[in-house]
Amino acid sequence: MHDVHGATGSRTCFFERDPGITIARRAAAEGVGTLLLVLAAAGAGLAMARLPGGSPVLTLAVSAAAAAEAS
Repeated sequence: MHDVHGATGSRTCFFERDPGITIARRAAAEGVGTLLLVLAAAGAGLAMARLPGGSPVLTLAVSAAAAAEAS
């Protein structure tokens, strides 16, 4: 395994394109992405559940497909 040295000279186990970005900003970006993914899956599940004759298995499959598409 190769060690990559960041801009600060510290050893990290992965490459960072911009090591100057704060951890709070990264956490906020992850939070927003997760929120959008959850909203897409929940919205697809609700839309599928409201269709006449929608089975729970089909609702789950549509929710999973929406989550996979959003990520």
